[in-house]
Amino acid sequence: MRKILVCLLVAGCAKSEAPSPSRAPAAIAKSAPAAPTLQVPIGGGGEPPSLPFTISKVYEKQKPLDKAPWHEAGGEWTFFDAEAGGGHFTVGSFARAPKDPSLAGFGGFGEAMIAVPSPDDGARVAAAFARGFHVTLPAPGARGPVNALRFSTAVLGNNVARSAEGGFGGAGSWTACKWFLDGGNAEVFFNFSAADLRGEFSEKDADYDKSVAAALAHGLRDGAPSLKKN
Repeated sequence: MRKILVCLLVAGCAKSEAPSPSRAPAAIAKSAPAAPTLQVPIGGGGEPPSLPFTISKVYEKQKPLDKAPWHEAGGEWTFFDAEAGGGHFTVGSFARAPKDPSLAGFGGFGEAMIAVPSPDDGARVAAAFARGFHVTLPAPGARGPVNALRFSTAVLGNNVARSAEGGFGGAGSWTACKWFLDGGNAEVFFNFSAADLRGEFSEKDADYDKSVAAALAHGLRDGAPSLKKN
């Protein structure tokens, strides 16, 4: 059972339940490999669908806020401002590394959030995701006042290298994550390199793509959800 859970998190080989961000994983193999390959493309068919983005500014040691600018100094989160498809957005995340030394390299479970400065930016980000992942967006709803999403995340690896064919392994500057949107019903890989000022949304499983696009559209374009955690 423990080996199966590691396979789900590290290799992305099957759908999994969203973890609680407030506790460490209860069942992970004690003999995890020292340098696992992360986010291996399913089926070996090359690099999966993705949406690249560029990072303009990074903010360390922050704490999240429930309104713009969405963060301030004095916490343990990392935030950055980014752009994709002409839409600007801000991402923040925090994960507490497990104390078990056999889990070295696994960044742990935590929380993340994505916010936009305006509904128009949210619409552009959601549309860019839909194009990159070849899905359609739901029809726009009535726009609300909040344009942010907060949810659980798993940091699968820190300081790893990105392969040209997709996946991560070895030493590098990337942080490889998995996001659990829509209460854990929609999963997507989210990876970034603060040193290289770039990142990407990358497909976890094609079955999730439309649900991830809908979550981004409803949250960032329509302002449907609040900042309460899933």
